[in-house]
Amino acid sequence: MAPPAEPTSLGRRGPLSAHFDARELWCHHCHACFILDELVHLLEAIRLHHGGPLVPVDGYRCPVHNREVGGSSDSQHCYGAAADIPAGIVTPPQAVTLGARGVGSRNGWAVHVDVRRGRRAQWVE
Repeated sequence: MAPPAEPTSLGRRGPLSAHFDARELWCHHCHACFILDELVHLLEAIRLHHGGPLVPVDGYRCPVHNREVGGSSDSQHCYGAAADIPAGIVTPPQAVTLGARGVGSRNGWAVHVDVRRGRRAQWVE
């Protein structure tokens, strides 16, 4: 499945849940926010597990921003299904237990979590 075309609207705005706002997960390039509810539920579960605030490093990415950061051409961020969170909040195995279908570690500075459809994925960079 190809990443979506450049957003024609800005998507979601305002509160997404009790602890997350669209501004925390919108694209750093265009400020569009196309985030799946399932991802927000996962982030809430991770926050509850952590027992404190959770500020995502990255959420939705438009195709332009995804290319700029060297993201995969099939990045779950482009589907609104992924977030990167600071390392130390949750380990990849804990994230899987909490409902993540894709998890990864990025050079020790962030943990990627996603709610992809289909096969599970796990990696370390």
